[in-house]
Amino acid sequence: VVVPRDPIQAKGLLLASIRDPNPVLFFEPKALYRKSGDLVPVGDYNLALEKAEVLNEGKDITLIGYGNLMKTL
Repeated sequence: VVVPRDPIQAKGLLLASIRDPNPVLFFEPKALYRKSGDLVPVGDYNLALEKAEVLNEGKDITLIGYGNLMKTL
């Protein structure tokens, strides 16, 4: 299960999902359709499906978010 948080991740995760031999659920937040600012890489761009992205390491609490909510975390 993958959920991109921005257009750059959307491209990388979508290409990785298509190429993966296993079933992948790709949730695409509608808010990404209107989001701009970051330039999406031209050409082949791939992100690993097997690894979560850790934004900040801590010792006391774990917050898990997905999609457009990541800007709030």
